[in-house]
Amino acid sequence: MAPDLDSETRTRALVAAVSLGAVVLVAVPSTFVLSSFFVSVLEPVVESLGASDLWLLAAPAFALLIGLQLAAEAAALRLHGLAALRHGGRRLVFARHLVVAITTALAVGLVTWYSTSLVVDNSWVVAVLGGLVAVAALVAIVYESTAFAVDHRSNEQRL
Repeated sequence: MAPDLDSETRTRALVAAVSLGAVVLVAVPSTFVLSSFFVSVLEPVVESLGASDLWLLAAPAFALLIGLQLAAEAAALRLHGLAALRHGGRRLVFARHLVVAITTALAVGLVTWYSTSLVVDNSWVVAVLGGLVAVAALVAIVYESTAFAVDHRSNEQRL
């Protein structure tokens, strides 16, 4: 017989699962993409200044910080819905909405790029990655649209 979990234990398990999922689905891919982008931007600057290549280590570190912040915001969205975007001051709320908009635009861009690569390259690796990104984007769009609709309806009922 399975032990009966109390409400607090279930809540902690849910938060842990959502946080771990956000790290795997959001932080890891965004860290890799941002890291390669930052290195490609910093490399010519470091070479032109004649500085040590150790400065290039700042790119993955910065990318990791951004990836973890994106994962934290994604977990908050999953746990608390769109209300998670609206806590804090005006600048913080604006920054959160901007991050969601940029992340969504990047996801749509990646799906488009992978789809185009699939047609042009005929590579099975690109096909698998493109399929996974497309499914993840579709799930995110459906979830966020549903959450938006529910939140919008509840706000209309309050008025």
